Amino acid sequence: MEVQISKMLLTVQQYQRMGEVGILREQGIELINGEIVEMSPVGSKHAKVVKQ
Repeated sequence: MEVQISKMLLTVQQYQRMGEVGILREQGIELINGEIVEMSPVGSKHAKVVKQ
């Protein structure tokens, strides 16, 4: 049996609305080219530079 998978790309407005209504986690994801992508964890070197 063949299964077709289709994906729906999101707009920035749709992504932001999902965050507003609580569908998305607050951290650890981002929207890239219409797809929700899990971000890599922040390393200690990155965290140190960002805090300065």
